[in-house]
Amino acid sequence: MLPAKSAMLAGTVLLSSLGLGVATAGPAAAYAGYCNSTVSGLLHSGWSTPVPAYKGSVDCYMEKGAQSSAVSALQRALKYCYGQNLSVDGIFGNDTRNALINAQSKEKISADGGYGTQTRKALKWYGSSSDTCAGLKG
Repeated sequence: MLPAKSAMLAGTVLLSSLGLGVATAGPAAAYAGYCNSTVSGLLHSGWSTPVPAYKGSVDCYMEKGAQSSAVSALQRALKYCYGQNLSVDGIFGNDTRNALINAQSKEKISADGGYGTQTRKALKWYGSSSDTCAGLKG
């Protein structure tokens, strides 16, 4: 009986560690880092707008719990381009996650509530100087 329990415990620990490894390796391997700033992105309309970035690279990710100017840029796009009732406060909480899921669904991409390359490329971004929404060039 004891060897069976030990084997079951060892198997559970192994599966947990494998699952954790898979969950944490994905974003770190695929992105420059966690979005914590913005850079100027060029919209198809010809105007520029702040886009989430990490150390100057737009190839970043963020999710619930993030707090930065990158979150504010995303929130502006969600509010003004997708009509989401959202405060632009720079805090990626439940409201931002739900608004992002709605926008991801409208753009017919994976609606997981996380921000990354696919979302950046699919979203319309808000150009405040032009008061327009458009996709990013490139």
